[in-house]
Amino acid sequence: MTILSGIESNTVMNLIIKDSIDEVCSDVHTLINALKSNTTIIAVRFEGDFLDDLSSLQRGEVLEAITAIESLKTVHLGDSFIFTKDIAAMLKSVPGLLELTMSDMVLQGIQIDFDQLEQALHAHTGLKFFKMDNCVTSVQDIDMSNLEKSEKKLSTISSPVAHMAAAQTA
Repeated sequence: MTILSGIESNTVMNLIIKDSIDEVCSDVHTLINALKSNTTIIAVRFEGDFLDDLSSLQRGEVLEAITAIESLKTVHLGDSFIFTKDIAAMLKSVPGLLELTMSDMVLQGIQIDFDQLEQALHAHTGLKFFKMDNCVTSVQDIDMSNLEKSEKKLSTISSPVAHMAAAQTA
């Protein structure tokens, strides 16, 4: 079974995509449509070549697509550039999200985008864990101190969310 067919048939609970979009399906919009229709995914892990090979617009569309998954509890993003406004929008649209982690990310945007992300973290009533590991800004003058304070405050979960069946590309 391919990752795409697992998403489409609602048999995947723990989605891990590390390879380029070409390894997953013919184009990113096929994946986006499958994600929007899924009802079983609990955890998403996008890292490696996957996010990095997508355009900034496509990365935002993928994050928007996962907001349609009502069962989603955990999101991990890694190894890419991403707009902070896309992360903030995702947080606002997934009230059941318990855990958000990011590693080796270059966060893009202007100061107000970073401030809105920090506000979205604090306004999210369900989020129990937020972690940034090795994340930097694309603009030198951006102040990430409030995000770092949010990370310290929201990194107290005793155990990560449990995941069952996994589908991955690597």
